[in-house]
Amino acid sequence: NDQEVAGMKAAHIRDGAAVVKFLSWFEQQYGSLPTVDSNADKHGESKLNEFLVAEKLEEFRSKQDKFVGLSFDTISSIGPNGAIIHYKPDETTSSPVVTGQVYLLDSGGQYLDGTTDITRTFYIPSPERPKPTDFQVEMNTRVLQCHIDLALSVFPAQTFGPALDCFARRYLWEVGAEVPHGIGHGVAAHGPVHEGPCGIAKMNRGGAICSTAIVPGMILSNEPGFYENGSFGIRIENLVVVVPKQVSYKSPTPFYTFENLTFVPLDRQLIKKEMLSSVQLDYVNAYFTECFDKVGPLVKDDPAAYAWLERNTQPL
Repeated sequence: NDQEVAGMKAAHIRDGAAVVKFLSWFEQQYGSLPTVDSNADKHGESKLNEFLVAEKLEEFRSKQDKFVGLSFDTISSIGPNGAIIHYKPDETTSSPVVTGQVYLLDSGGQYLDGTTDITRTFYIPSPERPKPTDFQVEMNTRVLQCHIDLALSVFPAQTFGPALDCFARRYLWEVGAEVPHGIGHGVAAHGPVHEGPCGIAKMNRGGAICSTAIVPGMILSNEPGFYENGSFGIRIENLVVVVPKQVSYKSPTPFYTFENLTFVPLDRQLIKKEMLSSVQLDYVNAYFTECFDKVGPLVKDDPAAYAWLERNTQPL
């Protein structure tokens, strides 16, 4: 209902502030981390590992108003572990954090007024590998294109999840890549982070989570991904709420679209601007502006985080 949607929006802004503060802190650690080519990568000689990173993110969330706990176990994964879709770092065996690798972080918070679930993928540069590979940039950009096309989709009433699924696969299918999981799941307002009966997935994978039409007020994830076994994983995830859409044709059938709830910038290093259409580029730049406008006021108490947010929300 409207009150729950309002609560979800408020919770996501506070959660975005926590994630931005964390990402700013994390970037400040890069200079003291060993590189992927060093012995530290092999022997775990790093001051950070995937488990400690997850704990640090929880610490930033715990300082937010109305925080209750995590909405699920954090998927904190570096390099090859990012290709393991439901990877969970263990306190004793999690991999060291090193530079020169792609990092995938899928996490969420439970607040009294809402539930969050966000995935961001970013590259940790090293002196030897200051930039991600062309392949990593291309595949991240393709995942982003899929994410944007689903976010901008417009659909009539009585549309079920499988009809929207292909919006979030097209640019990966073009090069023979596939998303090996569903694209979206329902999310409750201060409840289960996976909630049926709505979802976005292929007909033969959706099962009960795609058993009802998508209608205004539903909240779903938008999370296409790409996974290169033994190398890296990419996923971009926002939560979205279904809203009515005004259309130019006088249709007797109502039409709907999605509105973003999640506001955290994307890693600019992993985006190839030239691959984006003008519509997609406008979307990214508008999204960056919205991230700064909504989350900026909540991170002004942390000058480093505010500067990080300002820097990472400039137009591409």
